[in-house]
Amino acid sequence: MSQTSTLIRAEFDLCANIPSLADLRTSVLNNDWESTEAYFDFLEHEDDRAIASSVVTGLSTAERFLEQVGPRPRPAAVRSAGPGPC
Repeated sequence: MSQTSTLIRAEFDLCANIPSLADLRTSVLNNDWESTEAYFDFLEHEDDRAIASSVVTGLSTAERFLEQVGPRPRPAAVRSAGPGPC
């Protein structure tokens, strides 16, 4: 008889450990582009922007929110980071 094991998927919420990410999530959920843009403008390091982006893209409402705000000029911090993956 073979034994099977069940793997448990751990859920890790960055927002629970980093309050400013919770604020970012709230801004996106409330369709508050100014606060969202200000948050990304504040970030200096690429790793920080990647983590914040993962929070935004993990939200089910993010796509609709980004469509609503439409194309915008990239913040200076993003422009200085060089070309993106696309």
